[in-house]
Amino acid sequence: MENDFEKTVLKVETPRFVPFRENNILPLCPTTFKLADPSLRIHATSAFFPMFAGILQNIFEPRDFVERVTLDKVATPVGFQALAEGSIDILCSTIPSDEQMEDLRLSKRKLEFVPFSKEPLAFLVNKANSVEDLTVAQVKDAYFGRVSNWSELDGPDMEIHTYQLEHGNGSQSAFEQMVRGNKIDKEHTEVHTMPGIIDKVALDKGGICYAYWSFYAKMYANKLTKMLKVEGEEVTSKQYPFLYDVYLMFDRQNKNPNVARLVEFVTSTEGKMMVDKCNECQRHVD
Repeated sequence: MENDFEKTVLKVETPRFVPFRENNILPLCPTTFKLADPSLRIHATSAFFPMFAGILQNIFEPRDFVERVTLDKVATPVGFQALAEGSIDILCSTIPSDEQMEDLRLSKRKLEFVPFSKEPLAFLVNKANSVEDLTVAQVKDAYFGRVSNWSELDGPDMEIHTYQLEHGNGSQSAFEQMVRGNKIDKEHTEVHTMPGIIDKVALDKGGICYAYWSFYAKMYANKLTKMLKVEGEEVTSKQYPFLYDVYLMFDRQNKNPNVARLVEFVTSTEGKMMVDKCNECQRHVD
């Protein structure tokens, strides 16, 4: 049975997204902008590692890129801790949790958050669930406990089981922004990782969870799950209601001039085109 379940997992190993690795799947985006700085230190949280790896492969030379030094894929709490400590130059992530923001404030660093992309928070259900589309209000009703059966959402007669990630995870912070000001009066099953929460719903016909689209579409999904439309919009639509800014975060007092050069390029017209192309790199879920 376990082997059968493993066959439903759609997983792309991280090395497939590492710049300059043989047989990686990063896109080629010719540009005249180049950085030659082996001292630069960048962290990207898991969902955004493929996109940022693509950017660096196009603007760096292989001799100036050091795996897991120039760019490293990290868990969200690790990334914000490194930013607060000043051990990295740039963090690529969505907004921190309230506690992470307080830690950054206490670090006394002059931090700047520059938005450069948008990321949808996808809501996932078991593929056996007939529900295809929910409104924003229905998503909240399910998580607030105002509805407890999928039949109340035009679905099957089946209890709703809600899953959420542990506090401090990037997509959990996005979810908490969505429900800010509302009392969540329903118990949820808390899961530690995005692969874990996806697998929970793959095994639970009444389950619902959320994950950043970039992670689900490119790095880890499950054939037994599917993404819901919200308000009739596909998750990749610009009108999809749960869109969050992705930021480059850095200390304004950083003396490395290439920090500002990289941020300026990524937010330029040419840079935004590269971001879009790198964000569309090969994925296993459309």
